Amino acid sequence: MLEKVIQLLEANRWKYQLEDDRSTVIFGIQANFGTIDCYIRIMEETGLFTMISFCMFEIDDDKVDNFIEFTRYVNFGLFTGCFEFDEAKKQMRFRTNFFFDKENLPSLKLIHRSIMSHLLTIDNYFPAMMSLLFTDITPEEALKEVEKMPLLSLN
Repeated sequence: MLEKVIQLLEANRWKYQLEDDRSTVIFGIQANFGTIDCYIRIMEETGLFTMISFCMFEIDDDKVDNFIEFTRYVNFGLFTGCFEFDEAKKQMRFRTNFFFDKENLPSLKLIHRSIMSHLLTIDNYFPAMMSLLFTDITPEEALKEVEKMPLLSLN
């Protein structure tokens, strides 16, 4: 499975780094609203694909409660994946995963759609996070602004 992920990254000309554990690939993407640092970990023994992306901005102490609340609200409406807020690091991240059959690996198209769906979800919600970071908007108001925007699509 890791080979398929690497093949996909190379086909898209995305620069990546393979970690020493040979199960984790790190790459960055320039999205519509900012840079996204991504990690894909393949657990071959359990057949688990996990992708985590980190939103690379610092969250001030006075904004922490808004980001915690935002995380709770945004996750309620998501179909796949979840946003996570690490209070210790004051960092937002987004995680998706799926199990795969080791005997019948998913197609490159399915892997690509999974990665792109993950990235588009972050990109869709990035403006709301920026509003929370730089204005006095509430989490509810930030999400309403996102709902007014056209959704980015895989098609």
